[in-house]
Amino acid sequence: NDQARLPYGLALDAGLQHDDRRNDENDAGRPAGTPLLDQTETVRNLAASAHLRLPLPAHLHLTAGLRADHLRFSLDDHLPPDASGHRTFFALSPSVSLAFEAGDALFFAGLHTAFETPTTTELVNRPDGADGFNPEVQPERTVGVEAGARGRRAGLAYDVALFWAHVRDRLLPFQTATSEGRTFYRNSGGLRYAGIEAAFDWTARPGLTLSATYTGGRFVFDDGEQAGNRLPGVPDHRLLLALRFERRGLWGRLSLEAVSHQYTDDANTARADGYAVLDAHAGHGGLQAGPVRVAPFLQISNVFDVRYSASVTVNAFGGRYYEPAPGRTVTAGLNLLFD
Repeated sequence: NDQARLPYGLALDAGLQHDDRRNDENDAGRPAGTPLLDQTETVRNLAASAHLRLPLPAHLHLTAGLRADHLRFSLDDHLPPDASGHRTFFALSPSVSLAFEAGDALFFAGLHTAFETPTTTELVNRPDGADGFNPEVQPERTVGVEAGARGRRAGLAYDVALFWAHVRDRLLPFQTATSEGRTFYRNSGGLRYAGIEAAFDWTARPGLTLSATYTGGRFVFDDGEQAGNRLPGVPDHRLLLALRFERRGLWGRLSLEAVSHQYTDDANTARADGYAVLDAHAGHGGLQAGPVRVAPFLQISNVFDVRYSASVTVNAFGGRYYEPAPGRTVTAGLNLLFD
């Protein structure tokens, strides 16, 4: 009967990507001479997945899944010497999770595995200057566990999870003295990370909402030359706070982003400082003017004109890691809505 059936799911995915890649000498903005690179790259992928959800006594549910991925990267080189070739990747990724329902709350725990191949760009950008795919670059493989709870109570929605994972062959970018800004990729060894992710949304009263999201953890290399160093480009702490209100057509939002420092290279010899940035937004839902509704708005980004790096270029040559963010920016305007 229907009550005895076990919920399950099956999926099959297929994809095809075809790219023509050509690099030329630059002569005042125009191609010059013989092409440096002229090749066609094709990626074919096939994936199959299945999951089974097993109800257990006492409001428990066990879910088990398995995914199989097969990818083939092919390269046809149109210049001598012919560097045509292919690379094939295959992986099985199992997962299992347990969930417990208790009123408006859901408690969960699980173990998962993941498989991520390099992109074509990561495969063809070779630091030795040779054509064809880089035979040294390998896929990343991850094993992780998480446990947490989510639910809603008295106007408060929450989602909290603790996580731990180990990544094998983490792929990271780097540059060289002769690369002229070109980025290459290498597997940096094992990476271990553990931390917490939390999100809260509280409706204090109608029209007034406070939300917060936080991610905190330690992301550390655990083998190879960089064992014990932090993962570059990833801060240990990131907090987002937002206060939203709406009353009689008026609306406003204050948002604060606070980020801790982050290292910019594998060796942890340089870092970008942490920062806290406040943004303010306000406006009106619309003032009727005949057949047109006029909705004014005002936005101030980086209210206190903080100087900080919005992002970093990991392992950039010559210490060119930092990408400065804009200073204080004020934007005002009108939206015209025609009924």
